[in-house]
Amino acid sequence: GKVVYRDFWASWCGPCRLSMPVLEKLHKELAPKGFEVIAVNLDYRVEDALRFLRRYPVSYPVLRDTGTLPELYELEVMPTSYLIDRKGIIRHIHYGYRKGDEAILRRAFLQLLEESDG
Repeated sequence: GKVVYRDFWASWCGPCRLSMPVLEKLHKELAPKGFEVIAVNLDYRVEDALRFLRRYPVSYPVLRDTGTLPELYELEVMPTSYLIDRKGIIRHIHYGYRKGDEAILRRAFLQLLEESDG
């Protein structure tokens, strides 16, 4: 029943160092409206992911993939994220992360939250 942003990331992903703090900020801001971020880590070594999360902590759930999801989701760019509406339908896919993407993501999140409220 929530709007979910499923974010695939890895510790070796340079753009993830920019996106994770932004997603944490947006999650804290929009969670009361029914927004959730679920991060999926793709590192081979759990120690690498934990080191990254100590440097860039988040309050939303972080799951670890066992190696099946990159192929299933045909991931080619890191990070790759899926915006899913309250009915479970993927409404947007965001590839990579650049400075300035925060405004684009916030608009997409708010639009979907408002759309699904009405």
